[in-house]
Amino acid sequence: DMDESVSAGGPTDPVAIRLDANDRDGAPLSGLSVSATLASPTHTGLDRHASLFETETGLYGGLAEPLPPGQYDLTIDAKAGNGATFRPVHRTLITGNGQVR
Repeated sequence: DMDESVSAGGPTDPVAIRLDANDRDGAPLSGLSVSATLASPTHTGLDRHASLFETETGLYGGLAEPLPPGQYDLTIDAKAGNGATFRPVHRTLITGNGQVR
């Protein structure tokens, strides 16, 4: 189970991306190699990439460059040591004050 969240303090602040990764039984998935991409579905040149690092067991976080308000597709690329890969994609909205919903 992958639970992603995105937050930004404002349009000139970095975008924080967080991933909570658990297996089917709810146990944290540790040791993943994780990267994230935020991409605008309508504007080219607004892609942002971030490497996510494990901050606690099963919790990963990283920062992407600031983005203007709008809708973005968040793609998470997570790879386990055994070669298993996870690639969830979610639509997120960054509002004018940097809030995300």
